[in-house]
Amino acid sequence: MSKFFGLILLALAIAAALFLSTNAGDITSLKFGFPIFKLFSVDAPEVTPFVPSGIMPNDQSISTQKPVTISRVRNADSMSPYIEMVISANLSQNETADVTGWTVKSNTNKSFTIPSAQGIYSFGGAQSDIKLRAGDKAHFYSGFGPKGNFRLNKCMGYIEDTSPFTPSLEKNCPSISRSEIQGFSSSCQDYLISLDDCENPLANPLVPFEDNACREFLSKLNYVGCVEKYGADKDFLSRDWMVWMGDQINIFDFTHDKIQLLDKKGVVVDEYAY
Repeated sequence: MSKFFGLILLALAIAAALFLSTNAGDITSLKFGFPIFKLFSVDAPEVTPFVPSGIMPNDQSISTQKPVTISRVRNADSMSPYIEMVISANLSQNETADVTGWTVKSNTNKSFTIPSAQGIYSFGGAQSDIKLRAGDKAHFYSGFGPKGNFRLNKCMGYIEDTSPFTPSLEKNCPSISRSEIQGFSSSCQDYLISLDDCENPLANPLVPFEDNACREFLSKLNYVGCVEKYGADKDFLSRDWMVWMGDQINIFDFTHDKIQLLDKKGVVVDEYAY
């Protein structure tokens, strides 16, 4: 039996020798593959880039969804020599915000309280609370208003004509209709046409003395007459309130500040940073 296995081994050895002798030139190109096992894989963790928190841009409130926000703060400069702050009402149509008595506070630890104003300006009229409605704005300025604080209306240009304000009021009074004056004398019509919007006529204009209709018309071409004529119009009142604070508003840091608007209970309604 041992001889039999020996013969088998001899035959295998001879066969191997013959194979090697015939493939001797390719022996160096033989490749032996070994299985490669992937034990595990680790995905690189997702890296979220660091974004530093920045300073709020100028003229933007920290909160834009609150009912009343600080929408503008501007210190005096060579172009506009007065301080200005504006608050805006973001209310629904049926809401009002009584801001008289609210406080404006600066990072300088200085503050001022919002005063009252006239809803419709009248000479020597009493002032009342500033009640903002949807879309209204209250403008606060340094210096003093020659006629107090008030809500603008489309006749206020007549007041600006005789008592200039800083900043100046818009002159957008209703224009004189040609149909109203076509029955007046020629010289009266010429004089009326020469007047700018919101311009008060002279005390003794160059019109015929006997033209009573013209003189009557001229006597009402002023603020009081304008209010009597147009005060019931739906667009008579403006959305803007004008309030002069004197030196009280001189509380803001010139370069960097965080300003707070607080209600009568001391609750912060809005903040504004620049």
